[in-house]
Amino acid sequence: MARKIIGITGGIGAGKSVVSRILRGRGYPVFDCDYEAKVLMSCNKDLIRSLIELVGEATYINGELDRAYLASVIFTDAEKRAAVNKLVHTAVRQEFIRRAQDTSGLFFVEAAIMASSGLAALCDGVWVVDAPDGLRFKRALERGSISPEDLRKRFESQSNELEILKQTGVPTCLIDNSSTSRLCERIDELIDR
Repeated sequence: MARKIIGITGGIGAGKSVVSRILRGRGYPVFDCDYEAKVLMSCNKDLIRSLIELVGEATYINGELDRAYLASVIFTDAEKRAAVNKLVHTAVRQEFIRRAQDTSGLFFVEAAIMASSGLAALCDGVWVVDAPDGLRFKRALERGSISPEDLRKRFESQSNELEILKQTGVPTCLIDNSSTSRLCERIDELIDR
């Protein structure tokens, strides 16, 4: 079977990771861009050097990425967010391409920022996971890793992503994740296509 790359995207709290877990449980490879970005920001020397030059020495403390500091900068400064995203997305995209080259069959890539990162252009289709904003907000808050104020900023920073995705022309399919009762059925329907 020829390789087919499917993107998985959606805003914070929509359930991208749930969909990815279901796919992994069924034996499909899923490239998680958030996870890979964290790995690359911790070990890719060129990326680390570029982040320090862009955001400042406080970005890394004793060689460890200070995620809280980086988030405080990029979610309040749109220019820096765009520049950091460009650096990180380039590194992640290169790693994704490297891994995807040796696969066949279905290969999934999960990313919150699928279109503006350039990943959508590498996909044969994109699954958009969605849920009502109130439910997404509740789910994200329940994780306990973000304040309501920071969460609102992230919601705002991701608001244009679906519009950008529509402009790419890549075929999309919606996965309604407002309840888990039909989630597995919907995933099966999309895989059967």
